[in-house]
Amino acid sequence: MGGGGQMSDEQRAEMQRRRNLARELLTPPTRLNISVDGEIVSFTDADGRVKKYKVDGKKEKHQFDNGTVETKSKWEEGALTIETSMDGGMKFTQSYSLVSDHRELMVQTKMEGGMSRDDDERKPITHYYDDAVEASAPAQ
Repeated sequence: MGGGGQMSDEQRAEMQRRRNLARELLTPPTRLNISVDGEIVSFTDADGRVKKYKVDGKKEKHQFDNGTVETKSKWEEGALTIETSMDGGMKFTQSYSLVSDHRELMVQTKMEGGMSRDDDERKPITHYYDDAVEASAPAQ
């Protein structure tokens, strides 16, 4: 793309795919069920789709509708943290924690990299799910 020339159809399609993947990663499901079984945390969305993450801090691949990403998941200070890396250098860090006397789930997303903005200017995106039910706390 450098050099000021026009993008090819292939480059345009790849840019659109990356935008769609970023949008998919940033759009929270309307309903979310999270379960913990040992080192595996499972997320079930409102459509019944399940994504499983191994919370050992090691890299793993996850398939989304618009592409494959690399993730690393771990428990940090009582919160589940998932780092998601996309091709092109963009990274999302999501932190899942219970708040409001354990009745709300707070999901905070920080973005880094990519070409659009300075990381210091980006504010985290925060979503809340109410009626959170804590089945059991994982051992840390």
